[in-house]
Amino acid sequence: MKTIWKVLIGVLLTVGILVGGVYAYVKISAKNLVAEVVPVSNILITYWGDDTTSYGSITADDYQEIFVSSSQTVSEIYVEEGQEVHVGDPIIAFDVEEAQINVEQKKIDIAMQQNEIALAQSKLARLQATTPIDPTASGDVGYTAEELARMIASAQQEISSLNLALRRAQLELSSLESSLNDGVVTATINGTVKKVGDVNTIGKEDTSAFITIAASEGFYVTGYISELKRDTISVGDAISGFSWESGTSFEAEVVSISDYPTDEEYYSSGAAESNYTFTAFIADTTGLQNGEGVELTFSGSAEEEGGIYIDEYFVREEDGKSYVLKQGEDGTLVKQYVKTGKSLWGSYIEIKAGLSESDLIAFPYGKTGKEGIATTEVDYIGY
Repeated sequence: MKTIWKVLIGVLLTVGILVGGVYAYVKISAKNLVAEVVPVSNILITYWGDDTTSYGSITADDYQEIFVSSSQTVSEIYVEEGQEVHVGDPIIAFDVEEAQINVEQKKIDIAMQQNEIALAQSKLARLQATTPIDPTASGDVGYTAEELARMIASAQQEISSLNLALRRAQLELSSLESSLNDGVVTATINGTVKKVGDVNTIGKEDTSAFITIAASEGFYVTGYISELKRDTISVGDAISGFSWESGTSFEAEVVSISDYPTDEEYYSSGAAESNYTFTAFIADTTGLQNGEGVELTFSGSAEEEGGIYIDEYFVREEDGKSYVLKQGEDGTLVKQYVKTGKSLWGSYIEIKAGLSESDLIAFPYGKTGKEGIATTEVDYIGY
């Protein structure tokens, strides 16, 4: 019996020595481990939101445009640029017989343009109803979400251009019809003559209005924004615009945003989204025309404010909470819980709270990815 007890005691002592040795080894090894830590300021990126592109058309509160085609003969011009005019004042005179023929031809042209717009709108509707394929899946035939977005944007731009051409044709028809009686077109608003064209250029490269009259300074432009971007634009924001037709760049200020979506839907990332309209004021209208289709660009301003983003591999989760390992006051790693936001490009994670640019953080995996490990500062950590 005594022999058995001696054996048990010996075994327990041996196990104790082994456990103690292992524990001491682990502690000594941990003390010998050193984790590299890098300043957050060295690895962060600041994201201010992606630019958003929209399309719109330029309008004026009170504006009169008189178009002249190559088939019209101008008999007389009664005004000059800068002249003040009133409703009923004679502006320009045409040959009456030619005007009658041109009216009928213009009506035919408008009918053909309306049909062309209907076909383009049908094409856009088909694209918006198309479900994008997964580019990573084999065997899928069709268009990716990115390809669809480009095709839809192109179709929307085509419709914008067609609508602009239709509007011009309707304005030309209005001018022609107003001159049928005596050939004279009169002012329909009180305002200032902003432009009088050169009769020698009629029917050539310049397809803009021959005479324009404006009741007030400045233009307005109306564009569309999807519901997912609705909160990224505010009244007072500055947006930039560009006319592909005239090559004119301009700046505008957002003056109103609709509270309710339009009836049309916008297709993005495989889902149908609602559209909201916004209106911006253009103070400098140099080179721009009423009714012109333009491209509008603006940057996020609300929830897409600049934030700190770091590589996702620096952040771990524990019990549903996110944390990083940072250098503590004693120079060893400590666990720091952080509040995270959205993921960016599948590589970066937004840090909303719990971490500053001056903190030093470590790679939270491997032998050195533990609390209590000694640290050494480096300029960069790459994995």
